Amino acid sequence: MPTAGIYDIYPAPSGSTGADSSYPIPSNLLDYLSASGKSSLLSVSNIGASTLAKVQTSLEVIDNLTDFETYLLDGTALDSLANGATSATFAYPNVGTSRFVRVVVILGEITPTGTPSVEIVSGLTAYTLSVSTATSEKRLEFNDIPESFVNSFSVVNKTGVPFASSGNSVVVVGL
Repeated sequence: MPTAGIYDIYPAPSGSTGADSSYPIPSNLLDYLSASGKSSLLSVSNIGASTLAKVQTSLEVIDNLTDFETYLLDGTALDSLANGATSATFAYPNVGTSRFVRVVVILGEITPTGTPSVEIVSGLTAYTLSVSTATSEKRLEFNDIPESFVNSFSVVNKTGVPFASSGNSVVVVGL
């Protein structure tokens, strides 16, 4: 029976519960999510331990990377780069106190052919990564590259096809 007053108060429907609880993921990690992402994650009552662990691990990676400086060198220099061609030279002489960097080459959707790869080249030094032949966007991560390498380097397209006309970029992260 409702209680009279400013509004009617009813008992909660059958199956409703109230219990002491703590967030399954620490609040400092939840803060990396958007408000809707955080709400969605916290509203799931049966997320499962393995899924919860994966989400927490992913958020911990984000947390660990927040102190790294990230530099977007160019968002367009690789657009439509022909197979076999070399990009314009990228130069980023200041990566702070880092002795090593991560160079990330992001490519828009392409369908490579043959034995595709992408190289980054500086002077007489080149690093190469194989590229999947699946039709998709590509993320190539060159890790532990000496910081002096990014003073002047280029990207070489050896994918068998031109790079996409958009969606390409080069990012350097000091490690």
